[in-house]
Amino acid sequence: MARRAFRVLALLAALSCGWALAGCSEPDGFELFVRRDAARDGVYVYPLPLTDTTAAYDFWFYSRASKHPLENLQLNVQWLAPSGNGFSETVYMRRVETGGTRELYRSGMVPAEAGEWQLSVRPVVWMRISPGSGSFARDTMGHDKLRKFAENETFSCLLQPSAEELLADGYFHLRDHAVKGNWSEFFSDCKQEKNGCKDIVLELGCGKGEYTIALAERDPERNYIGVDIKGARLWKGAKYATEHALPNVAFLRTRVEFITAFFAPGEVSEIWLTFSDPQFRSENSRLSSPLFLERYRSFMKPGGIVHLKTDSRFLHEYTRALCEVNGLRILACTTDLYGTSAEVQPVVREVQTFYERLFLEQGYPITYLSFVIDHDGPYASPVGAGAFDTDYWRSVEGPRLLFGHDSAETRRQKMKKA
Repeated sequence: MARRAFRVLALLAALSCGWALAGCSEPDGFELFVRRDAARDGVYVYPLPLTDTTAAYDFWFYSRASKHPLENLQLNVQWLAPSGNGFSETVYMRRVETGGTRELYRSGMVPAEAGEWQLSVRPVVWMRISPGSGSFARDTMGHDKLRKFAENETFSCLLQPSAEELLADGYFHLRDHAVKGNWSEFFSDCKQEKNGCKDIVLELGCGKGEYTIALAERDPERNYIGVDIKGARLWKGAKYATEHALPNVAFLRTRVEFITAFFAPGEVSEIWLTFSDPQFRSENSRLSSPLFLERYRSFMKPGGIVHLKTDSRFLHEYTRALCEVNGLRILACTTDLYGTSAEVQPVVREVQTFYERLFLEQGYPITYLSFVIDHDGPYASPVGAGAFDTDYWRSVEGPRLLFGHDSAETRRQKMKKA
């Protein structure tokens, strides 16, 4: 596959930022691009001539704080294709150092259209730069998002904690939220007194909350909490739960990395990971990695179960290898959920996400894995133990289209248009 590399440089207020696009091996060369004109309302625009639709690219984000490190830097990224179609998403830099930081944004993407693409970057929220001070960019987002965010404030089933408060002591010393250990009171505040002591089930990366809602409607004997960072998506699930007066549904708007700040030991019974980003290049970013399993174990009950449902064979095989390396008891495992007679709970097949239905229509197999999280001592990585061939399973995935929708699984946009 042909390879080219692009490096884009810019300035965002106190930050110096850059986008670099590179392939899987040494690039043939780099080309320097600068923004087309001066920033307007804090938005910087870059022209990117992506003329080779046979090339796969990795997108790296470079940033540097001018004086002080920044925690949890949030940027709004918008792409505009040559045809005029576009999509946007929010990107987070975990910690931006004064000496510079590099993070992988997207991997193995192929332009869906040849021509000049346009990339816009805007800071959405500036986290604290120094104690007692901060700066916020003027909001220029669409009116529909503003309407949804305003309505989110009225939903009693939706909890939207301040990231700045959680990070007051730094990324590695999160402050516990008041709801930690007190979810029964939260449900009671939503007039769910009878459900206060029920088991709690989490869906991490719940998007619009469709899976959380469907599970809760089928299982009124347990409380379900959907977790996601994007308020415009959570609006749909929170609105449905409110309008239908669902007594066992709540939503939490936060990053999954902060999950330990919200749940006390023994407070959660099960976790669902539905079509999570496989994070090909960053093991610690995978929601089934040793790092995240350690977090889950800190608040799950003994015998707690993790469910992984995904179209990514890479993520499925990685997680299965992790279970084997750590001696975790696998309850169910299949690489073709709807093409085999594997024994799984009926709800696993009965409840489907929007993207899952798209994958099935296009003939892509859905994998499923459930396992018990109990384990003594630290979790070992299957990569370091040689139990998982990263390069092989990454090649099985194949390249992803650049012009995706809402997710690193950018193949979804192509299937949506097919």
